Amino acid sequence: MHVMLKRVLCFMVLQWLVVSAQAAGDKGLFWRVESGGATAYLLGAIHFGSDEFYPMRREIMDAFKRSDVLVVEMDDKAIPPEKQQEIIQRMAFYPNGETIHDHLSPETIKLLKERLSLHQIPLQAIERQRIGFIELTLAALEAMRLGYSQDRGIDYYFMSQARGSKPIREIESFQEQMELVMKLPEVEEATREELSRMDEYEQLWGEMATAWKKGDADAMYRLAISEPLKETPAAKPVYELMFDGRNPKMAKSVETCLKNREVCFVVVGAGHLVGPGSVVDLLQKQGYQVSQQ
Repeated sequence: MHVMLKRVLCFMVLQWLVVSAQAAGDKGLFWRVESGGATAYLLGAIHFGSDEFYPMRREIMDAFKRSDVLVVEMDDKAIPPEKQQEIIQRMAFYPNGETIHDHLSPETIKLLKERLSLHQIPLQAIERQRIGFIELTLAALEAMRLGYSQDRGIDYYFMSQARGSKPIREIESFQEQMELVMKLPEVEEATREELSRMDEYEQLWGEMATAWKKGDADAMYRLAISEPLKETPAAKPVYELMFDGRNPKMAKSVETCLKNREVCFVVVGAGHLVGPGSVVDLLQKQGYQVSQQ
């Protein structure tokens, strides 16, 4: 998915947009997990990035080289593009002739139309799409407008490094991620507020990037999860689905690596690794030794 609804969807797909002239010195959000002599590594993903983010810190690259398997949220090359398009066509649109006019008020439609016009997209071109998919597209367009590319994201980088040299294991399939977007609760208050705030994305992403570079998990949690929830309580069901509903499966994938004594290098969105109920938190509660590097 690369995955966004309200601010949480932006967070899911764009974790995080990092621009750094001294990338090799950036700490990043990186953990080692140990149990009975078995080791796995966790790295918070940046799904959209730039050339300035590389090279990555030596300790991170050394851990990747030592690993047996790369584990990612989703491998977009696991199925061909035509199959992906078929899944999107099946899931991205409302059924029975419904449009966004049946789901959003005129006030919110006006905000959406204004935002789409900045990217030369007429409302009529997307009015049958589900709100989650529209916001996914808008957040990605905002990232590209600011000069970021999905091809330079951390997950893409490590997948390109692994292809042909080590197995790539996905936690979720492309279809599962698209189903997730389709199931996202439609909270108009959160949609309207997020459309109004898109002009602030550059500042928000900059603050998140600083937290990532410093390896400041507490700041990342505050910026990406706790503050947005405080500002927009109506978005809580979205966060629960996107994070609380998925983190246990991600933690289980790490446990499987450790039990099989595979050295796994696990790259998932940074939001899944910070705060209460995160993958890191769940593993610690299961008795694993988890240390930020």
